[in-house]
Amino acid sequence: MFYFVKVKSDESVLQFIIFSMPNSQPLLQRAARYAFKVFISLRLLTLLWVLLFASASDRTIVEPDVLCKTRSLSENSSNTVELLNSAIRWDTVCYLLIAESGYTVQAGLTGWPPLYPILIRIFALVFRPPIFAALVVSGLATWLAFTLLYVLIAENHDESKARNSLFLYAIYPHSFFLVYGYSEATFFVFVVASLLLAQKKYWGWAGILAGAAALTRNQGILLSMVLLWEAVLQFREKPDQRFSDLFRPLVASTIPVLTFGAFSLYVHEVLRAGWPWQTLSYYWGEYLGWPWQGILGNARRLLTVTTSTDLYWLPTTIVDLVFAITIPLVLAFNLRLGRSSHMIYAWAVLLLSLIKLEPNDTLWAFSRYALTIFPFFVAASPVVTNRYARLGLVTFGLILQGILVYMFYIWSLAG
Repeated sequence: MFYFVKVKSDESVLQFIIFSMPNSQPLLQRAARYAFKVFISLRLLTLLWVLLFASASDRTIVEPDVLCKTRSLSENSSNTVELLNSAIRWDTVCYLLIAESGYTVQAGLTGWPPLYPILIRIFALVFRPPIFAALVVSGLATWLAFTLLYVLIAENHDESKARNSLFLYAIYPHSFFLVYGYSEATFFVFVVASLLLAQKKYWGWAGILAGAAALTRNQGILLSMVLLWEAVLQFREKPDQRFSDLFRPLVASTIPVLTFGAFSLYVHEVLRAGWPWQTLSYYWGEYLGWPWQGILGNARRLLTVTTSTDLYWLPTTIVDLVFAITIPLVLAFNLRLGRSSHMIYAWAVLLLSLIKLEPNDTLWAFSRYALTIFPFFVAASPVVTNRYARLGLVTFGLILQGILVYMFYIWSLAG
C-alpha cells in the first residue's frame, strides 16, 4: 500500500496536494498502484531491450566525438555493469559531470540548470556509482509524476481517462527518456505538482515547485504565465473575491522567473560564462526559428534522403515529424478539454519545442520535449477505448520504442 503519513504541521507537500479532496486516500492509492504498474512496465521493457541488444548485437559501440565525454567522468563507464553502462549516453554524461565536478570542469555545461545534478549528487551518497543514483532519481520522479498526473486528470476528468492517458505514456516512443538519466521526469513531477497545488490554492508551494521546475529545465519559466492564468481563472470563477486575493498568486507566479534569472546571473556574473541561452547556441548549435520551419525541414530531409548515407537519423526524423503535426491537431480539436491553464501550458511548451531547431533547420528532440505536454495524452486517451486501436498503438508504439532505445544504445540518438 502507498500511504502518505499525516503530520501535525504543514510540512508535507504531497499532503497539501490531496488532503482536501473527497475520498482522497482511496484515489491516491489507486493512482499510486496504477502509476507503479506503468512505471515498472516502462522500466522493465527498457531493460529487456538493452539486454537483448547487448547479447544479440555484434556491433562495436563507439562513442562519438561530443562535448561531454565519458572519459571525463571520475568513474569511467567501463567500471560499471552493462545495464548501467548502457545508460551513460549524451546528456546523461553532462549531468554526471556537473554532479561530480560542477560547471567549471569544462565549457558548455552551463546550458543545463543545476537541480537535477544536485539530486544526483545527493542520491549518490547512498546509491553508487553516480549513474545508478541518476537512474534512481529519474525512476522515483517518474512514479511520482505518474501518480500525481493520475490524480490531476481524475480531478478534472475521470479515472478512466487518467488510466488511458498513463497507458499512452507507457507506449509513447520516447517515454524511455523518463527512466533514463535525463531531467524530463524530475521536471515533469515539479510541473504536475505545481499545477495541482495551484488548483487547490496553495500558492506558496505551487510557486516554489514551479521555481524548482525552472531550475530543472529552462522551459520551467513558462509556468509563470500558467500560474498567473490559473489565478485569473479562479478569480473569475468566484466573483466575490477581492483584488487583494491575487497578491499571493502574483508573487507565486514570479518565482520561476526569479529562479531562472538567479541561475542565469550566477552563470554570467560568477562563472563568467555566457548566458545559458548563448551557451546552448554556441556550444550545442541550438537556435530559434519559426514554428513551421522545423516541420518543413524534417519533411525536406525525408524527401531528399539517399541510401548512400548513414540512415540512423531516419526513425527519429519521422517520429518527430509525425508528432509535430499530430500534437497541434489533437490539441486544436480539444481546446476546451480540461482547465484552460493546462491547455495554455500545453501550447506554450509545444510552441517552444517547435521553434528549437538544429543547424540543418530540423526539429531538435521534439518528441522528447513533448513528453511533458500531458494534455495531449489526455486528449488522445479516448482512442485507447477501442480494442483494435489499442492493439495497433501497442504494436507500433513498442516497435518504435525498441528501435529508438537501440539507437540510443549505439550513440545514434540523443533525444
